[in-house]
Amino acid sequence: MREDGRAARVWIAGGLLLIVIGFAASMVAWHGLRQTKWGDVDPGSAVLALVALAATITGMVVTYRQAARALWVADTDVDRWTKDLAYAVQRSETQQRIQLLGGQDGAIDVGFTFRPAPTHEAVVGAAATGTLAGVVAHFRELRPQRLVITGEPGAGKTVLAIELILGLLDDPGRKPDDPVPVRIPAASWNPDVGVDDWLVGYLRQTFRMREATARALVHAWRVLPVIDGLDEMDNTQTPGYGSRASRALQKLNAYQQGQRKARLVLTCRSSQYAALGRPQVGVRGQDAAHIEIKPIDTGTAQSFVELRVGADNLSRWAPVLDALDFHPDGPLAQALDSPWRLTLAVTAYQHRAGSRAHLPDPAELTASDLDTPEKVGDHLLAAYISTTTRVAAEASRNPHGYRADQVRSWLSTLASYLNSNADGRSPDGRPRSSVDLILHELWPIAGNRARILSNACSAVLLGVPGLMFALSVLLVMAPWWWRVFIGVVMGWTLLSMLKLVWALMPVADTMRIDLSKLKTLRGGRRLVLGFVFGFVFGSGFGTWVGPGSKFGSLLEDGSIIQSGAKSSPYWPVFGLLFGIACGLAFGGMTPGIRSGTDPRKPVRDDLVVWLAGGISFSTVFMTFFVPIFGPPLGVLFGLMFGLGFGLLGHTGGLAGSQYIMLIASMHGHRLPWRLGRFLHWCYNDAGLLRVAGIAYQFRHRQLQDYLASQPHP
Repeated sequence: MREDGRAARVWIAGGLLLIVIGFAASMVAWHGLRQTKWGDVDPGSAVLALVALAATITGMVVTYRQAARALWVADTDVDRWTKDLAYAVQRSETQQRIQLLGGQDGAIDVGFTFRPAPTHEAVVGAAATGTLAGVVAHFRELRPQRLVITGEPGAGKTVLAIELILGLLDDPGRKPDDPVPVRIPAASWNPDVGVDDWLVGYLRQTFRMREATARALVHAWRVLPVIDGLDEMDNTQTPGYGSRASRALQKLNAYQQGQRKARLVLTCRSSQYAALGRPQVGVRGQDAAHIEIKPIDTGTAQSFVELRVGADNLSRWAPVLDALDFHPDGPLAQALDSPWRLTLAVTAYQHRAGSRAHLPDPAELTASDLDTPEKVGDHLLAAYISTTTRVAAEASRNPHGYRADQVRSWLSTLASYLNSNADGRSPDGRPRSSVDLILHELWPIAGNRARILSNACSAVLLGVPGLMFALSVLLVMAPWWWRVFIGVVMGWTLLSMLKLVWALMPVADTMRIDLSKLKTLRGGRRLVLGFVFGFVFGSGFGTWVGPGSKFGSLLEDGSIIQSGAKSSPYWPVFGLLFGIACGLAFGGMTPGIRSGTDPRKPVRDDLVVWLAGGISFSTVFMTFFVPIFGPPLGVLFGLMFGLGFGLLGHTGGLAGSQYIMLIASMHGHRLPWRLGRFLHWCYNDAGLLRVAGIAYQFRHRQLQDYLASQPHP
């Protein structure tokens, strides 16, 4: 692989050198031809120009073909990328495991039982019972290796899936060509998309993979999909045949590896999975072992509490332990029969040194008004938010001074938005996730305001310079055909303002700078095409309106062009700069995500691209406006035009600006000014959220549903 990379670099360097030499020779010959009349053309210069042009084209073709071949080989080395993917998954899931376990190392060793299906049963290796500690061995015995994990809310389905993932990756018997288990939120899947394409898209988005790399891994069966949360695809307890969950399960049933079913793992709540298996629906996981996580008995719950709170604090928990012991069927015991609720309880009432006087008393859980498991659960969730905020402050992990009431209010806004998406909300034609908080896709929270404000900025930045130019020309233009030209210019300006109309609004996707694209055949083509288009258009426009043209003469006679600019080489420079800017924009900028390590990164990348592209195009447009309005206004109008050009969706900034406008329109009401910082604090310091790729998610769906049901202050 090193030799392939070295060969690519050699071919790229040599080809680029040939291109530069050919381009320089072409420019020299072209300049000589321009100084000669048509009857006095120097044949040597003409031949030199043609030879240089041929050399340039040849160099480009050779460079891109060889570089593309070498880079494609490196991108599709499945053994290398399997190892890299396994390392990335292991790091990510280790962190998620620690967070889901409340910062502890040990998980409750929940048990599960095998549930045979009426048809298409996994015929080999499905043991009758098992535990979390032995789930890896249980899975390896299955033929085919297809597993459905069900359980009640909070039973530990995700934790069991993570234990399976880490166990498979840590297994001493793991082979280099074994697939890498990758946990994927089911809610992120549009079932109209095939399984392979969905996996490729997720790998590209979450792990920064090129499409060729992701597709090579998927096609080589090096990815074991662990699909988490089938129940979260629909906002109903009884999904029907046409539901997203049903269609997804049908796609998974048809997911084949040759003549056998492809390996996969699926988690789902028991009630929703049972609803899919009703006679009127009749959709179940085919040829898959189905295991059901058992509720935690009171003895296990007592042992867990004693282990987590420590001997010094057992007296505080005595009423709770007694209630579990003497009333094993009571509301408290039923509420604490899952790992999630147990972790919630010990976290909500945890003790920290020096804070005993301010701690809530666990005996509150035995109050007479908490007479149902649901009431106990809501009480725990309410106390959980207050406690995590307090604990973060005591540990000096709340530098921004978030208050518990603020945290509850802001998270309630986000939870309500997510739950509303489960009904198929699609304001811009793209389905929105009901579990993922992706920063640049949160603008629908503010209704239409964020998009209106974003497009208003684009219209102002583009419209003001255009209108000023048109009005300036109108003052000195007498011929009717110049008035037609003015009408066209003003019409284009007004058209830019009509970006406020939804039909003309492009879908906002984040942009990022990816200069590595220039090494590929496609990226090189886009670079060249962008430069040629920009250079031809810019040079033609400059020649049409520049000094020596009829329009330029009218501008000079009307004194619109500033003194000293009439003979300056602004217009040729405009063409060259516009070509370079277009080439870099088309070749070096790409939509999509750079990395899934920090969900704040896509918005940052998009705004950086907008500023970089805006400054580049501003420099170009300044060469147009400065000769007309002079340095002060010319620079200002050029800057406005360049930044506005980006907001049209061509050079980034559209998604980022919609995020900014969302915050501006919601600040002081239902969201904080620094939303990204707040969400990262909830994930990194408070433990209220988790991360899945580039999305934040509530730590548990029960927490999201509880917050969504709370009234906004």
